[in-house]
Amino acid sequence: MRDWIRACLLTGLPVTLLGFPALAGMLTVFDLPLRYYPAAAALPLLTGCFAAGYSAGKRRRRGGIVCGSMPALLLSAVWYAAACVLAGRLRMPWLLTVLLPAGICGGICGVNTKLPEPRRRPHRLIAARERAVLRPMLLHRPKQNLPAPSEGFESCNDAQQQ
Repeated sequence: MRDWIRACLLTGLPVTLLGFPALAGMLTVFDLPLRYYPAAAALPLLTGCFAAGYSAGKRRRRGGIVCGSMPALLLSAVWYAAACVLAGRLRMPWLLTVLLPAGICGGICGVNTKLPEPRRRPHRLIAARERAVLRPMLLHRPKQNLPAPSEGFESCNDAQQQ
C-alpha cells in the first residue's frame, strides 16, 4: 500500500473522526453563534490533513509537498463524497483550498523531522526467497529408529522383573 494511502486511512481519518465529537462538545459547552460553525467544522479536517501529511512525509522522508498533498486530496475527497451523500448537494469546494496547504505543511514537517528513520520492511520477493530457503528446514523431520511403544514398555517391565 502506498505511504500516502496508509497515512490517510490510519492517521488522517481517525484524527478527523475523533476531532468531530470533541469539537461538537466544545461548541455545546461554549454556545458560540452560528456564524462560527463553518470555521469550527473545518478544524478537525485541517488537523486530519496535517496529521496525514506528517505521517506520509515522516515515512517517505523525501518529497514533502507531494507526500503532504496526496493524503490531503484523498482525505478531502472522502469527506467531500460524504458531504454530497449526507447533504444531497455539492458543497465544500472552498475547503480544498484550505485542506491542501494543511496537508502540504504536514508533509514538509514530516520530512524535516528529527525522529529516526522508520524501519523498512524487506521487499516481498526477498522475503519470499528467504521463506523458500527456510521452508525445507522447517518441514524436515529426521527419521529415527525408535522402538515401538509396546516394545519399549515390555523391555522396561522385563528389566524390573529381573
